Amino acid sequence: MMLIFDRVECANLPKPSLNESCNPEKCPIWIKHKWGECSKTCGDGIVNRGVVCHSETKGSLHDEDCIRIVGPKPPTEKKCKVKECPKYRWVSDKWTECSKPCGGGHRTRNVKCSSDGGIVADTACTPEDAGPKPTAREKCNVDKCPFTGRWEVGSYAACSKVCNNGVSTRNVTCVSIKTGAPVNVTECDPKDKPTANTPCNSKNCEFKTDVWSECLVTQVASADNTSGKCAGEKTRKVTCVNPNEANKIVDDKWCKEVAAGGKAPPSVQKCQTACKA
Repeated sequence: MMLIFDRVECANLPKPSLNESCNPEKCPIWIKHKWGECSKTCGDGIVNRGVVCHSETKGSLHDEDCIRIVGPKPPTEKKCKVKECPKYRWVSDKWTECSKPCGGGHRTRNVKCSSDGGIVADTACTPEDAGPKPTAREKCNVDKCPFTGRWEVGSYAACSKVCNNGVSTRNVTCVSIKTGAPVNVTECDPKDKPTANTPCNSKNCEFKTDVWSECLVTQVASADNTSGKCAGEKTRKVTCVNPNEANKIVDDKWCKEVAAGGKAPPSVQKCQTACKA
């Protein structure tokens, strides 16, 4: 049984402590290392540092031990900016004069990459920052030049054939409008160029035949020929005429050129007639 006494009676006795220490080990702490270098030398970047949970007696602990006892883990990264990045852009000079006044020329200009500090290598102007590089060469004065020449024609030459579709030719020359001297054909409008050839003597030559002559005996009657008929031949005149010149007689070659088989009709034909005594 426990007896309760007044304080007076216990005054000369040492009073027991009301508190006692516990968990004498020091609490773990977050050790924060120095921040590293910014991930970019200019513009917005990220900087990192190491943060570990540490105990003096146990060394490194899991992050969960510090989070449970000490609190949330301090940040291990943050935004950084060493300086503003230089702004790169394309700069262009004025266009040169067009290489031709007409007919399609070209002109050029200098296109360079520039920053706040001046001209830099083209590689600094990336498409993402500076956009596509402007063209340094382009076409100009693409309209056709006015023609400075005119067409001049000569007389037609004699027909290449007397018949059978011949061709007559003439010279067609491009000459200067100002001087009349021959110039390159490009100085004359091709749409206006006169024809250099024209058909002539288009009718075909043809053979004309006379009637056959009487059959003339060419074989003397033999004693055993009882028929009274002997071999002979008849002839006719065959001429080549040109209808382009009022049926003028021309060389047979012109008629053979268009005749069937390239041959003239026969002028001699075998026949039989009464034998001569």
